[in-house]
Amino acid sequence: MIEYFIRFARKDFFAVKMDIVHLSIFGLFVIEFILADHYTDTWAVEIKGGPDVARTLAQKHGFTYIEEIMPDYYHFQHRKVAKRSIYPSTHTQSSLAAEPEIL
Repeated sequence: MIEYFIRFARKDFFAVKMDIVHLSIFGLFVIEFILADHYTDTWAVEIKGGPDVARTLAQKHGFTYIEEIMPDYYHFQHRKVAKRSIYPSTHTQSSLAAEPEIL
């Protein structure tokens, strides 16, 4: 009878230990999600030259021209970039930023 209780106690201890491990791992993911930077597939770009230049640059770099936000500011979207990410799309950003029309 005592062996049964010892086995039962060990099983419960192991189950509690695993629950704590699972909660800890989940907690780390939640903390990382809350504290991490968030990136999207859209850009607000300041471009001198008007909407035609903005459309040309968007097409040249694989972006979709969405709309003019206000004078000289344009909304772009890139299909090959994740809609939500914790990682920046530095290659896409730097190739667009290298254009002389981008302010």
